[in-house]
Amino acid sequence: MNKYKLMLAALVMSAYAQAQNEADVLRYSQQYNLGTARSQGLGGAFGAVGADYSSTYLNPAGLGLYRRNELHLSAAVTGTLTSGNFLGGTLDESRTSFNIPSFGLVLSKVNTGLNGDADKGIINYNFAFGHNRTNHFQQNVFMEGYNTRSNLSQFFVEQSNGIPSNQISADGTEFEFYNLGWNAYLTDTANNNSTYYSPWFEGDNDYRVKQSQKIEKRGAMDEYNFSGSINIDNILYLGAGLVFNDLRYQYTSVFEESDPDKTVTTATTDTVGNFYRSSYLKTELKTEGQGVAGRFGFILRPVDFFRFGLSVQTASRINMKDEYQYKVGSDIRWPNIGKVDVESPKGTYEYQLITPARYTASAMLMHPRLGFISVDADMVNYAKGRLTATDFTFSDANSRVRANYQEAYQVRIGAELKLQDVYRLRMGYNLATSPYKNEIPGVSKDDLTREAYSVGAGYNDGVYFVDLALVRTTFNEFYTPYQLNSGYSPTGKAAHTMINVAVTGGIRF
Repeated sequence: MNKYKLMLAALVMSAYAQAQNEADVLRYSQQYNLGTARSQGLGGAFGAVGADYSSTYLNPAGLGLYRRNELHLSAAVTGTLTSGNFLGGTLDESRTSFNIPSFGLVLSKVNTGLNGDADKGIINYNFAFGHNRTNHFQQNVFMEGYNTRSNLSQFFVEQSNGIPSNQISADGTEFEFYNLGWNAYLTDTANNNSTYYSPWFEGDNDYRVKQSQKIEKRGAMDEYNFSGSINIDNILYLGAGLVFNDLRYQYTSVFEESDPDKTVTTATTDTVGNFYRSSYLKTELKTEGQGVAGRFGFILRPVDFFRFGLSVQTASRINMKDEYQYKVGSDIRWPNIGKVDVESPKGTYEYQLITPARYTASAMLMHPRLGFISVDADMVNYAKGRLTATDFTFSDANSRVRANYQEAYQVRIGAELKLQDVYRLRMGYNLATSPYKNEIPGVSKDDLTREAYSVGAGYNDGVYFVDLALVRTTFNEFYTPYQLNSGYSPTGKAAHTMINVAVTGGIRF
């Protein structure tokens, strides 16, 4: 154990920037309607309904059904309960936050003639400006269990193999995991070659280490849009919008491993004992992005009780900036080692993300006195997403995007019931299918779907309106704290239940 008999006066670190990968493409391409409380109460099935600010997100042609100006503001409280299952252990965590899912202004101009409002040609044209929230990153996850099949040191060993020992802490490697693991005394090499091992676990296959991972996610995806529409003959509605994307995402993960029962035995040429106490890997990532896209659509109303619509959101090009840092630590009861903490510098990287286009088909059946039923269906081919940069090709990440992702669909169904002209009751259902092309070992297709049930109520006297919605969403995420090429890579499941309570108030004038 030549390395551990000498203490370095200073720890030299290296760099491993792996924040940009196929997971980013999927994360920032997935969108969910978190706009007005009226649309949320309908499960987001509002594409062919129109006359609600959610039209700017679903189908801007729906703005053509406005006949008056409108100003509105929405507010919501979102709570997420997460049950983390890892290595047989289950722990619950929660997170509650306040947010503004929607606000906006709609300006409507109705053409008039000698006999009142026009009924032929261009009946009215409308413009809108405002904000919609399209995704919500607010989660706390905690997972814990005992592992008898692998350990964190193996990950650092695999990262190190093939690196000459005189280069493992060379300048320019400040972010590399092999550097961090080496300087935290979790790896070693014999005879100064390029083959590494973990001295604390060497030859010991009979251990039971406690592993845990704590994850905090913060941030959201929002859009600010300028939209317009025209109403032709009260039959055809055309709309278009310019969409400005804004995203903020923070991710902090702390993976810890310890040996509370002293099961790890280290054998050397001169001593045998339990020297390994614990180690950890901490990852911090902060991402900001701004982009632009276009949105176009039409709604056809051949008869008063039926509407059909199609819309498309073009691919978005988002300028991204990542800030990241890695920290590795250990507690080794070997002479002159003890507790060691190693951290990389804070790194930054700028690149571009191209999200795939989104296509939406909508239909609505309406009874003038009872209400309506509406259905929307989205299609997104996530394999079309990609990463680009001026100084890097991202060929490997983009190849994995094409190999792992596929077309996915989101189906939304909603119904609204009129009560006494001014009151409304609503309910909805939303199902998003899996974006993954191939099955993941140990994970069923049901584990990769996202479901939401919603109820809502509203009041509208023609001038003032207030809407309420309650949405319950369930979805799963899977975390592998370290990935081994040969050996057992533990994977945890985080089952999320998100409760969103939203209220929208506004005035028409």
